[in-house]
Amino acid sequence: ARTEHGRTTGARRPQGSLTKLHLAATVQAAAPHQRARGRSGRGLVVRRDDLRQATREGREGNLVLFVVDASGSMAARQRMSAVKGAV
Repeated sequence: ARTEHGRTTGARRPQGSLTKLHLAATVQAAAPHQRARGRSGRGLVVRRDDLRQATREGREGNLVLFVVDASGSMAARQRMSAVKGAV
């Protein structure tokens, strides 16, 4: 699930205010435009449209557990095939 916490999975343009800057993606977005922006010296010219926000993905808190009686009876075999179909 996409959250504000968890591991970084990518970057996107911010919608609204910038919360978590993705530095590598921001530099990557600004780098191709440096000559056109008249960069002089060693600095990098970064504009607002170059900024990228980190997208994060948290872990789900839900757990689904299937318990199946796998004994040798015929009814158990039918239940097993039904469970395999459900999964």
